[in-house]
Amino acid sequence: MALYELTRSVRALIFRLAGAAVAIVAALAAVLVVPSFRQGRDDPEALKSVAREARQTAEIQLQSNQFTQAEQSCRQALAALDKLAARSPVEREYRRERAAVLDALGLVQVGLDQRDEAVPLYKEAIDLWSKLLAEDPAADQDRGRLAGCLQQLGLLFRAAGRWDEAESTFFRGRLLCENVPDRLRNDQPVIRERIDFLEQQGSLFLEMGRLAEAVECDRAAVMAQQALVDASPDNRAARERHVALLCNLATVFTAGRQPADAERDLALARDRAEQLVSEFPITARYHDLVATVLFGLTDTIKANPGRRTEARNLLERALAIAEKLVARSATSPGDRAKLAATCRGLAGLCRDQGSYDQAEKYYRQELAIQSRLAIEHPLEHFFFAHGRVLHNLADLLRQRGRSNEALPLEQAAVERLGGLYRKNMINPDYRRAFSYASWGLCALLLARNDVRATGPAVAEYLKIEPSGYDEALESARFLCRFAELCREDQSIPATNRDSLARNYADRSMNALSSAVQNGFRDVNDLKTSRLYEPLRGRDDFQRLVQEIDAELRAE
Repeated sequence: MALYELTRSVRALIFRLAGAAVAIVAALAAVLVVPSFRQGRDDPEALKSVAREARQTAEIQLQSNQFTQAEQSCRQALAALDKLAARSPVEREYRRERAAVLDALGLVQVGLDQRDEAVPLYKEAIDLWSKLLAEDPAADQDRGRLAGCLQQLGLLFRAAGRWDEAESTFFRGRLLCENVPDRLRNDQPVIRERIDFLEQQGSLFLEMGRLAEAVECDRAAVMAQQALVDASPDNRAARERHVALLCNLATVFTAGRQPADAERDLALARDRAEQLVSEFPITARYHDLVATVLFGLTDTIKANPGRRTEARNLLERALAIAEKLVARSATSPGDRAKLAATCRGLAGLCRDQGSYDQAEKYYRQELAIQSRLAIEHPLEHFFFAHGRVLHNLADLLRQRGRSNEALPLEQAAVERLGGLYRKNMINPDYRRAFSYASWGLCALLLARNDVRATGPAVAEYLKIEPSGYDEALESARFLCRFAELCREDQSIPATNRDSLARNYADRSMNALSSAVQNGFRDVNDLKTSRLYEPLRGRDDFQRLVQEIDAELRAE
């Protein structure tokens, strides 16, 4: 689990809990607004009042996740503003109110998972806020609202894979926070907004593989946040944020294969988080913060075989914290998701160390949690986590020779992950996880000599959008094995065996050619591995080997 997402989820949970406290206020406000709107008063002051009250009600409803009700309130506000536009469309107060309503409606569309509809709303709001700020550069509230809209639009672009637009939007927001009047240079809200944009830029650059730029942004965010901590040492929120930003920077260093730098920042983050726990021992989220940092430290050092026991000890400590947090609030999906992620990490470490019974125990513990989360919270990220643990457990059981137990788990993993992949084929995590699960299913079916079921499974495996040559190469190997099985299968009429075997061999050659087109060049593997025995005597196979051989000699 990415450190950035783990730390963001803590803040999101706090926001939701706070929102619940104002739900009653939202309901009462809605009762007051609707009658005043229905009265149909269309004098300018009355229309302004209706629009403002409806928008404020929507903002309150948003805090308690009442998205449908908030949408209705926003539409009421826009209806009043449309009437007002006929009288004074350029009036500053009208434009400010319209921009605020569009901002709120954009959040509504995001909450309703209608993100494409949110984009034009934010664009129009940004245009309005920008013009208002240009007219009155001293309007600090307008500048803050503009920054918020740029943040939301950038996130939408990033989620949609529109990275260039996300980059330019975040950069524009960062400049907005940096090119401020002198009186705002040390304004803490402005500094926090700048840190937010730096964090988003760093996360985006990490996703794009531009690690040097990610380090630059994350390091600047850490330094700016450290300055806030130094200015207000008693500010717990600032200290907590500093820990999260250190974790972000460490994540980039880990991705760039700079484990010493990552470990240094995580060690500092751990010290800061543990200090918060020692000062405020009853605050659950500080314990969670410690567990998050320990998880990150584990990821940093586990690649070193000599430190895997140390990594496992750190993760066991994180597991103990996560279990206590879940025991305190068994209904919290965030806490349960983190407990599941910790189980997954421990299972992987145990598997690497050959402790297969322990690995299976942790995978099964994770599966129980993820299954419940997927049922109670039918969201993509929970579906993905559920599909992934189904595959991980199936793969472990296959490795341990328990194919009968593994098969239904892998079939369920393929169904779950395949649905996610087909819904969003540009998501690299979905593609990779579906590929692994599809390979596992093919291997399990082939181990049972079930050619009838394996053929369609391999065909589906081959349909995965290639990212290199792995799927094509593995499919060629599977199909070679099918050809052998067909010739050995006495249940197939003798007259059909050779033709069926040739058909699989033809399909294998097609897949192998595709692998070569996508970069496969291991000519020694083709010459010596018995996996390609059914192709060995074919002229097209020999030509392919010779062509690769000639290319390699010419290089």
